[in-house]
Amino acid sequence: GLWPKERTYNALLKGLCKAGELKHAQGILDSMLADSLHMERVSSRGGSVRPSATTCGILLNALCSSQQMGQARKLLDKMKWEAIRPTTAIFNILIKGYALSGNLVGAENILREMEGSGEFDCEALGIKPDQVTFTTLMNMWADNPDQGGVQRVRALLEKMKKQDVLLDAVVYGTVMKAYLRGRLPSEAEAVLLEMWEESGIQPQVVAWTTVTAAWVNAGLMDQAERVVEEMQSESCGGRVRPNHMTFHHLIWGYGKYGDPDAAYALIPRMQSVGRQANTTTFRLVQEAFVDNGMPPPADIVEALESAEENSPVSARKRMRARGEDGRLLSTIRSEGGKSYYQIDAKSATMDWQNEWEMFLASADEAVDNQ
Repeated sequence: GLWPKERTYNALLKGLCKAGELKHAQGILDSMLADSLHMERVSSRGGSVRPSATTCGILLNALCSSQQMGQARKLLDKMKWEAIRPTTAIFNILIKGYALSGNLVGAENILREMEGSGEFDCEALGIKPDQVTFTTLMNMWADNPDQGGVQRVRALLEKMKKQDVLLDAVVYGTVMKAYLRGRLPSEAEAVLLEMWEESGIQPQVVAWTTVTAAWVNAGLMDQAERVVEEMQSESCGGRVRPNHMTFHHLIWGYGKYGDPDAAYALIPRMQSVGRQANTTTFRLVQEAFVDNGMPPPADIVEALESAEENSPVSARKRMRARGEDGRLLSTIRSEGGKSYYQIDAKSATMDWQNEWEMFLASADEAVDNQ
């Protein structure tokens, strides 16, 4: 008869994990192990099909993605008990899982295991931390600056250098992001220079924008502007054109620090480098005025209304405005081609921290996808 091979089991496990049937997937894995010890079945099939690290990795990844780290750790222990040889990828999956669940200690324990301080003889298995290992840990610590994250990210970078692990733009970008979140713009810019001077990697727009955002976050708009000018010069290997995110960070900063006119003036500067203002641009400029208790320019309101009407999502959003009393809320509505502003003194001021976190999330996505 025909008996399933490992790739058949792997395909079945992938399907079950995708459907969220993790207990059923665990049962399939257990049956594979049981069948491999059943002499009569092994004889009739002409051999056994035992799970490999690839097979276990499918279930392990699903468990970690759903933050079932207790079950994930049990699966690693089962691999050791069943003499299933793990790989670096297996340990990286665990680190990703602990990072996702916010378990800093658990992630660091896996790193120590990979470095030889655990139950597995990782040196004999040829397992050692790689670029994925360190980048995952760096991202985790970058999100926790209040727990010594910045210092730990720097220490991990130095460890990568000592172990000759490949340093690329993603690694340096993650370090810069850590300094951004730690409100250390000078250090973030120093990493950008280090990236070029020590590793010969020319910083691209994501790296420059991260440093720009770091200065904005520190409230030093003149320094942020300097970085934008330098990125367009011959600094660090060549001219780099600012993108929409670069300008959006500046617009957001001018709005936050009370200079909406400067935010407005960025639109022609965007156009001068071939970046056309979009819906997000117009909305940020409008918020810069409204949140400082000032009516936005008519052309900005009209441009935003036109952009929103032509976008898939055209529902009106409530805009919060902070006046001198710090209690104003302005709701924009249109009737007969005219815009009106209704003041509601019962509303609270805008939470700028929430807005900043939105920008950080977009910066994270840019670093991860570069």
